[in-house]
Amino acid sequence: MRHPMTKEHSVSFLLAVSDRGTQFVKLYPEGNAEARFKIDRVKALYACCSRHGLFVWERL
Repeated sequence: MRHPMTKEHSVSFLLAVSDRGTQFVKLYPEGNAEARFKIDRVKALYACCSRHGLFVWERL
């Protein structure tokens, strides 16, 4: 996923959800909109954009 990471428009966090738990990664403006998760079998990924709100990607 590519996303702007400026002070005015950025992703503030990513949250991965699996059957085995969750993992939260805080992101910062002017950094990269990327993360590596230590959990497997991710079923959903949540991202919060400062301009557009909460996004959810679900794996069915």
